[in-house]
Amino acid sequence: MNVKRLMFTAAVAAAPLLGGLPASGAQADDALLTTTPSTVSPTAGGDVAFAVEGRSFPSLIKVAVNSTSLNSSCEDTNLRRVVLRADRNGYFNLVGAARGCVSGVYRVEATELESPYRTYFARVTIGHPLPGTGVPALRTTPATADADGDIAFVVNGYGFAEKGYVRFTSNGLNEACIATSLRDGTRLRADSNGRFALPVLGRGCVPGRYQIEATELVTPYRTYTTTVAITPAK
Repeated sequence: MNVKRLMFTAAVAAAPLLGGLPASGAQADDALLTTTPSTVSPTAGGDVAFAVEGRSFPSLIKVAVNSTSLNSSCEDTNLRRVVLRADRNGYFNLVGAARGCVSGVYRVEATELESPYRTYFARVTIGHPLPGTGVPALRTTPATADADGDIAFVVNGYGFAEKGYVRFTSNGLNEACIATSLRDGTRLRADSNGRFALPVLGRGCVPGRYQIEATELVTPYRTYTTTVAITPAK
């Protein structure tokens, strides 16, 4: 599977905004737009991935998710007016991914495509690349399933072999979902600091806790595990 293609089709200002943005959240009513994590450390090449979630939007409304600031400041992003529909509970999710970004604070917008056409904002802060620690760590962001069981989350790796390829598997998640982006033994390459960020998508998933394995494809071929907890949206 082409991971870079996944990152920019999944959901499938020329300088970063340094201040003056609203905190994650909405301007009115109970609707809420958030990013998770709200602060991300990029790879050495400026690549980032994070989850974007909307809650308490009008039931089944169509929204357009965009990030003008990320689109202007990164080499490429997938947040170019992504149109999707909230579920019957007013929840939606997708992975935001970008390549070649510089550090700064960026705004993500979600605009209702039906009356009253409100726009909600969240922000994501891109920090600086982290130096290699030599201590491998594998972590996931939380995963929330919409009413149809669709999920979007990110697997973050730290301290892996520098510029080494890593293969990802999850038999449990693949069995619990109708489809996931981890079915074909997804591979990607860690950066010069052993850092990577992998967006993961799933359809028709059953809530639960599932193990994810990341195996180095270079000597000594170590395998690391983490879990992702899928909870239903409330």
